[in-house]
Amino acid sequence: MFLPFLLLLCGLVRSDVVRMNCHPEPGATKEKCEDRDCIWDPQSTPAGVPPCYLRSGMGYRLDSTTGDTFTLIKNDGPRNPWANETHTIFLSKRYYGKALNVKIFTPGRYEPPIDLPRGVSESFEELEFATQTVNGTFVFTVTRQSTRTRLFDTSIGGLIFCDKFLQIATTLPSDAMYGWGENVHPTLKHNFNRYTTWAMHARDEPPSSDGLQTKNLYGETMYY
Repeated sequence: MFLPFLLLLCGLVRSDVVRMNCHPEPGATKEKCEDRDCIWDPQSTPAGVPPCYLRSGMGYRLDSTTGDTFTLIKNDGPRNPWANETHTIFLSKRYYGKALNVKIFTPGRYEPPIDLPRGVSESFEELEFATQTVNGTFVFTVTRQSTRTRLFDTSIGGLIFCDKFLQIATTLPSDAMYGWGENVHPTLKHNFNRYTTWAMHARDEPPSSDGLQTKNLYGETMYY
């Protein structure tokens, strides 16, 4: 069991079109995109590919380590498109039995009073947490030891920590993905033939099975 602090999940449709959306709200234009210092390059395939996307190299670098806590500072890569970027953040890891908790935070920032975990998790599986520096950017991975499958891999970059915008991205080990909140889809397995954004906050929105629906509905469950 892996208990991550998640804010954005990126599923990659095709290796030659690896993009993180720089203009997730409607109405993206070349002018708006360039004003955010992002790249504007409209493409028709795969479906839903964002025309405005983040430059590579955005993120943080490792400054120091104390026990299981890592101090990260903004790297020399591109600025993020949103103001009030936090210069210094912290990442901690902790095992609860076989469960792994990874937390990214700043001291004094409000956190919802959620007691995690509610019980110690036991499993035959072992999770391996590892860090590295890739082109000046701090990266961490979580690997299932028995199969060497990377369950969580932030080498795609794009870590953003602002006052009102938080983002972390991971590549997925396969396209066999289930869960990630209450949303409308015709099969339990999600479709990765297109770029898709799923909302993460519950809303009083009735479900509809008419075509592609990615609206946030009544429930919200942050696991996959």
